[in-house]
This record gives sequence, structure tokens and C-alpha cells, in this order.
Amino acid sequence: MISFIVISGGQRPTAIARLFDSVKAQSIPAYEMIVVGELTGAAPPDCVYIEKPELARTAAICQMRNIGLDAAKGDPAILLDDDIELSQTWYRDMRDYLDSGFDVASHRVTLPNGKRWYDWNVASRTDPLSPTLMIPYDHTGQDVYISGCLMIISRHVFEKVRFNENLLNHQRDDVEFCHRVWDAGYTIKFFEKPSAVHYLEPSGRSESDPASGTALLSEGIHLYRMERYGEAVRLFESVIASGSESVRAFYHKALCLMNMGDAEGAAESFKQVIQTAGISDKDARRLYFTACFHLGAIYEVAGNTGEARKMYETALTGMPEHRKTAEGVQRLSAKS
Repeated sequence: MISFIVISGGQRPTAIARLFDSVKAQSIPAYEMIVVGELTGAAPPDCVYIEKPELARTAAICQMRNIGLDAAKGDPAILLDDDIELSQTWYRDMRDYLDSGFDVASHRVTLPNGKRWYDWNVASRTDPLSPTLMIPYDHTGQDVYISGCLMIISRHVFEKVRFNENLLNHQRDDVEFCHRVWDAGYTIKFFEKPSAVHYLEPSGRSESDPASGTALLSEGIHLYRMERYGEAVRLFESVIASGSESVRAFYHKALCLMNMGDAEGAAESFKQVIQTAGISDKDARRLYFTACFHLGAIYEVAGNTGEARKMYETALTGMPEHRKTAEGVQRLSAKS
């Protein structure tokens, strides 16, 4: 039997109904549906609802995952965010893997536009500011982690490795769990055939989520992730004009402009991030050094090697394991 464990904050009733429907449509011979957290409206008749509103409202996602896994009767257990939708052929594509003797696994996860969403990644074990990086599916190693939005966990693993309940949502909770899975002698696999869509709905974001914030900022980040850059820029400009959360708004505006081909505009916005972001705050520090990397890349393309090297080297002081920054320094060194 498969145990589907949905972590819900109770603010996405349409999304979770879509998830329920996508599971029901699979014609799986034996499964159970467990929801941990908070629901808006009644739970489906075949659903086990573990009501934990106080945990949902404080983003205690690791504790909710552990509760769901403790309650699960099936093997494997599949952890899902409440804005996931399984593909129509998910179970047919998944059947061959279920008895393959895996420990922990994931499969392809995309945004609604088909773009990958952190389904197979690496994260530094020593440099928490270094951004995580999506990698080719054939890469493996003990720095690999999979997103907590969809995790497939065999019972024998969970009996030995639990989620760290000191971590809240978006505090590298999935990274930390996966690295301890590797350290315990288990492996993490990638299944090529199954797929799911992650809608990344802006409602229900916890304060620890990089996409949280004012309604305009959260919606702007959602539009950026959907590659609707022009619409997102207009929202970020409104946030900047209001004087609230300007560092994140400038940063994401710069990312949009970069994707729109406006390198000059992106550079100006990244400069605003560098000028306004302090490095004593963890989140602002990450944006500061990442902005230095992006500005270095813009300068390098423009042929301004001196400023490019300066920005790359500054980025490395805060993110010493950021691979793309190190590669930039190496390219400039080779040229000189």
C-alpha cells in the first residue's frame, strides 16, 4: 500500500482538491491519503485528517512530516505539498519502481509551464549561503538532495532517519534530511518516468519562505517563477515605491530584467541590492552576495573584466563554494 502524506496550511482549498483528484484518478489498488496540518472545509471521506493548525500556522513542516510518517500504514510513504498535482499516468509510470528496493527517491517535478522545479539538486554541506543548484539527472553524490515538495521514502529509512523538528519550512529542512540520509548509509534515487506539477501558489506562504512577504511581493515572485516577467516587474516596482521589502523587490526585479534581455536595467537593480542589503541578516546577506555574482556575470559579458573580477571575488567571500562564481574567476584568470 502507498501512503500519500499531504502537508497543508489550509489556505489552498482549490489546489488540494486538485491534488486529491489527481491521486484518485490513478486507479491505485491500495493506498491511503493522510493530511497533516489544516484544511479548509471537510476532508474527503477516504482521507485521514490529522488536525494540527498550530503547526501549520507556524511553518513547523518537519514536525508535521514526522507526524504523518508515524501515522502511515503503507510503504513507501510519499510526502507532498498541497499544491502538487500528479500526472495522469503517474501510477502506471511509477509501478515498476515500487519494488525496486530503493531507500529515498524523487521524480520529475515541473512548474505548470514545464520548467523543472528543484527535483534533483545539490547543496553545499559547509556553506549554507551557497545557492542550491538543479543538476542533470545522471549526476549523483552525497551532496544531492530532493525537494520536500515531493519525497518518496521507504519505511526502513524513516525508522532510522527522521526530519529535524528544529527546522521550519524553507530552513534547508529538505537539504538537512537528505544529507543525513546519505550519512546513514542510504541512497537517494531519481525515477525517470513519473512526473508531477508543482503550482507554487502564492497563498499560504510561511514567513520563512523566500516567496513570502507582502501580497504584491509574493504575487510578483509567483509571476517570476511562471516566467511572466513583465507583469512581475510592475508588481516589484510597486513594492519598491511603497518602501517595504525593497531589497527582495530589487533583487527579483533584476532577475526578471535579466531574463527579458535588459542587462543594463538588471545591473542597476542588482546595484540597488548591493547598496541596500546589509550582511548581518542571513537572508539579506544571501541576496547581497548572489547579486554580486549576477553583476559580475553581466560585467563579464559586457567585457568589463576588472569590475567582473571584483564582483566575483566579493561573491566568493560570502559564498566560497558557489561553483559558477569560481568558474567566472577562473575564466577571467585564463584571459589575463
